[in-house]
Amino acid sequence: MAADYNQTPSDLYDTYQTNVGISYTGLVYNLDVGNGITNLYNSDKNRFIELSPNYQNKNFTFSTPGSGLLATNGIGTVSIAFTGGGTDYETNDITATIPGIGTDTPSKLTVEMWAKINNFSGHYNGNPNSNAGGMLFSFDCYDVWTGDNDINGTLGFNAFDATTVGLTTTTVQSLGLEGNWKHYVFVMTPYVSNAGITTENKIYINSSDQGTLVNTRGVGYGNTNTRGFAGGRFKINGNSCGGFSSQYKLDMDVGEVRIYNREITSSEVTQNFNATKGRYGY
Repeated sequence: MAADYNQTPSDLYDTYQTNVGISYTGLVYNLDVGNGITNLYNSDKNRFIELSPNYQNKNFTFSTPGSGLLATNGIGTVSIAFTGGGTDYETNDITATIPGIGTDTPSKLTVEMWAKINNFSGHYNGNPNSNAGGMLFSFDCYDVWTGDNDINGTLGFNAFDATTVGLTTTTVQSLGLEGNWKHYVFVMTPYVSNAGITTENKIYINSSDQGTLVNTRGVGYGNTNTRGFAGGRFKINGNSCGGFSSQYKLDMDVGEVRIYNREITSSEVTQNFNATKGRYGY
């Protein structure tokens, strides 16, 4: 995309949609910083471009130490660097409220991102590499986590009993996730009832389906906080879950984040991967 920074938000979005080649049906949030763009479009939001269809509602905030962007990350593209140390690291996130997302609606939601997780150990209580794991993203307490203590190095949906439902440490290592750019797609299902919960979620890595993940939890895990979409309150890097809202950060780089208000198909996952993989060395 050749970005014209004198364009209106709608014109810029239309230009992007025409040229990038990703699936757009049901797309409700589209943050793209990995398209070789180094200029500022929305300068008051600082150093990245948010190209959501609801561009009139760009109600997000970004807080990071330093510049917040890598001018180059070894592959000639641009990304947000979620790095830092001490208390600075704990403000290193992006938050947004996404219109049209409720607590338990839609029935499926897809989060897609290009990310390079530099360290799966995470950052907790001002301590880099605390082995507490970190959250790639969250809807309040419904998050994707790299695991805690002994299970550190997994990647999956936080089950809120110190486990994750998703990829084992062995799979994370075999896929070479740490320290490398990967295309992640997470299909998420909201809670069913307070009597119990069955989540049927999916994870794709570089367009490869890692299988449907079925996780049954008891009364404590069938509530709107731990398995709901929180009225669209979305955070990249960490969660907004009670007193832990400034914790569980990851040292990672992020190039793109998209949210769909539906489950995208495996063919769409492949389409999006192929449309953008050249930026990340594939």
